[in-house]
Amino acid sequence: MKSTRHARRLAFIAFPLLAACGNSTPQVSDEQLLHLLGESREAHGEQLPPSISRGLEECVRLLSGLEDEIVKDIPAEFLGQMKAECRVGLREYLENPDRNPMGLELAHFDERQLGERVSELAEPSRLAAQQAAAEARERHQQAQIEEAKETIANLLASLDERLTTFDELCTALNDAKNEAQSRDVALPNNLRWYAPPPCNGHYAQQVRTQAEQVEERLSTLQPSNGVFGMMLPPLGAADPERMDTFKAELEANVRQIRSLLQDS
Repeated sequence: MKSTRHARRLAFIAFPLLAACGNSTPQVSDEQLLHLLGESREAHGEQLPPSISRGLEECVRLLSGLEDEIVKDIPAEFLGQMKAECRVGLREYLENPDRNPMGLELAHFDERQLGERVSELAEPSRLAAQQAAAEARERHQQAQIEEAKETIANLLASLDERLTTFDELCTALNDAKNEAQSRDVALPNNLRWYAPPPCNGHYAQQVRTQAEQVEERLSTLQPSNGVFGMMLPPLGAADPERMDTFKAELEANVRQIRSLLQDS
């Protein structure tokens, strides 16, 4: 009988200890905490390291008692509502098995030690993400500069050929319009008054000057993390795509006038 009572007494003592062990916080690394509570975003096509938001950090601090001294004068009802909202947000992270394979539970975040660990990770994680974003932005801007340099270099290399093509097309346009006038072939207004920029006397010099100015500006341009970021010099008249558009329009309009002449 005595041994039975002794066994029951040991069981009574051991039960809360076993329960406490069962509810103890799992061993979690800093990397796992960041994976659980951090958010990772993209910047200029690069994935940034995860960071714990300030709002989530404040929630964890509130639940774990780290802010008890600060919130002691807040009415209990309002404080309870704040904690309830924090738990709702935190539960979304905990119920995601991809984030929480460790099995952390909401009650674990009532523990001061876990709150301190999260708080110690939060600010450095935000700074690391901010630094990574700045570096990604610099790489992106440098790539833009290199692309612009290549564009303007290719333009300057092909500029003489492009201008020669424009001279030939403008001559063909004027010849076709003059022939239509001499043969009393009526042209639609969009063709009759069509006078594209490449056919004026200043276009070649304008394009060449603009291209050289852009090339010079790009030679000293550096990435910038200022408020307004980096400003690439505008290509303006030296924009190859714009020049290609002019060429396509000229060719199409010359063909259209020649077609009208053939049909007359």
